[in-house]
Amino acid sequence: MLQAVGDQARTFDAVAWNELLRFSITSLNQWQGCTVETETLENGCVGEGVAGGFCLKILNACPSGNEVFRWKGVLGATIVDGKIRVSLDMFLYSGSHRLVTKNGEEFAEFVLETDASGQIAWKLYGWFKDRYGEFSQY
Repeated sequence: MLQAVGDQARTFDAVAWNELLRFSITSLNQWQGCTVETETLENGCVGEGVAGGFCLKILNACPSGNEVFRWKGVLGATIVDGKIRVSLDMFLYSGSHRLVTKNGEEFAEFVLETDASGQIAWKLYGWFKDRYGEFSQY
């Protein structure tokens, strides 16, 4: 999780969340080595204050040219225990089929974290099942 400085987490407004959203998209593009296609920022959701955050659908991620595998996802942020948590829930596809692990885990979750050297990078948090069906449209 990214550290919020002082009362910053409590006073984040929609402008600050939008700045973090744009930074997160830029970071995601750098990590993937291409530009991901997202829904428009106006169609995403951005809140304010301690209950704020954002979520934005990743519609098409970096066509590779061979199109055997692709991914879609949800980029989101919220405040947890006074720290800003930026995450990406990634769903993998082959053709029109959504892929799952042998254990039935349906998506990989990545988080944007600061590593020991102070660099901000995407890290695999784990694979998860969609227990509540909230991602069934993917």
